Amino acid sequence: MGGFDWNAETLLEFKALWDSGIVFSAIARIMGTTKNTVIGKAHREGWQRQPRRWQRAKPTPNLFPDKRGCSFGIGDPGEKGFRFCGERTAPGASFCETHRRICYVKRPVELERITKIALAG
Repeated sequence: MGGFDWNAETLLEFKALWDSGIVFSAIARIMGTTKNTVIGKAHREGWQRQPRRWQRAKPTPNLFPDKRGCSFGIGDPGEKGFRFCGERTAPGASFCETHRRICYVKRPVELERITKIALAG
């Protein structure tokens, strides 16, 4: 059978990577072979890993307390004071009429005119 040359040096490298917990695909990239080659060798060597236990993501705070309000962000999201517009929207719409005009521009030449209208209103 052809394939990867498993010699004493490559086997030691593989074992060190395996013991460090690196995933199969990363080991394969480091060693210049395929993921299946690495999996097969680990199986033939009788090496086993404990299944990974995934942690649940922590719940995030609800940024949109009123789903009917405009979701246009005002301010810098990374700074205190950031908020969403919250004005009423048409059924099924994400933005109020003012912010809809800013977000949905048909042609770039209309941008300046629409921005003036939105900021004036």
